[in-house]
Amino acid sequence: MLTFDETSHSYFWNNKPVTSVTQIINEFIKVTINGSDWHVNRFTGAVIPSYLMEEGAEKGKDLHKGCQLLLQGGLDWDSLDIEYVAPLQQFEKWLKQFQIEPLYTETMFYHPKMNYCGTIDLIAVVDKVLSIVDFKTGECSTVDIQLSAYKEGWTAQEKYYGKVDKYALWLPKNGNQPKLEKITVDSFQDFKACMILKPRRK
Repeated sequence: MLTFDETSHSYFWNNKPVTSVTQIINEFIKVTINGSDWHVNRFTGAVIPSYLMEEGAEKGKDLHKGCQLLLQGGLDWDSLDIEYVAPLQQFEKWLKQFQIEPLYTETMFYHPKMNYCGTIDLIAVVDKVLSIVDFKTGECSTVDIQLSAYKEGWTAQEKYYGKVDKYALWLPKNGNQPKLEKITVDSFQDFKACMILKPRRK
């Protein structure tokens, strides 16, 4: 059984630690240079001050939670911080405009043979096809690798052999219109390369 400890942000399969997709990809590495902390993208070389990276990550986490509550019909608009109202209104508008049929939110999965796990933001019917959708509130250069790993992991767990599409939903924090991007490339080989380079949990 797969469980998740929110305090340590750790996954466990039958009480044994399991490495997640994002931990394996490990897109950003934190470094200290002359007393200042920076996050370096190990795929593109981009450098971002750590305080900006961490602030953005917290806001992204809050928006993810808001999207989840909205999908589940439990979002209290009156309790929202003003900066989250516009992005979530755009998300709600996107759901109605494109007639997205949500099936499952925040779905955890475990690949039974490759021993990795993760959480899928949304499994839905998009354009009449079962689809995996990942919400993005900031820059990400590895979304194709992440979604390929999600697809392989979830279909292996469910023993599902039908068609599954992959999408990234870019949800700007400033309330601009979301952009749904279909990811057609299969980057699972790249993910397996990341698994070799990333030390695995035992």
